[in-house]
Amino acid sequence: MSVYEPIFKILNAADVQYVVVGGVATPLHGYARLTADVDLAVDLAPQEALKLIRALVGNGFRPQVPVSAEMFADPEVRKGWLQEKHMRAFSLVDPTNPMRADIGELEAIRRRKQGR
Repeated sequence: MSVYEPIFKILNAADVQYVVVGGVATPLHGYARLTADVDLAVDLAPQEALKLIRALVGNGFRPQVPVSAEMFADPEVRKGWLQEKHMRAFSLVDPTNPMRADIGELEAIRRRKQGR
């Protein structure tokens, strides 16, 4: 079992739509690379974001920054974080494990690929 499998099981059980990106995607495609975080691109519609947060928090993950995890589901809060803090991803950590989940916007990845 990969070290990332517990996070994937949590998200799959909660029916969260996600894409694995970044350093973790490399070994999943068969190339060697070690990283301690899982970069996820997700649908950030409020209900989808809340589903994701509840799934991870319900399994022991906590925000890396001192905010309520549910705040992430609010698009206006995320917009403020981006404008004021330049925060492009929201990190959740498992205090019992060095694993970290970094959550970014799926639509931003689509725009980047399309050159917008």
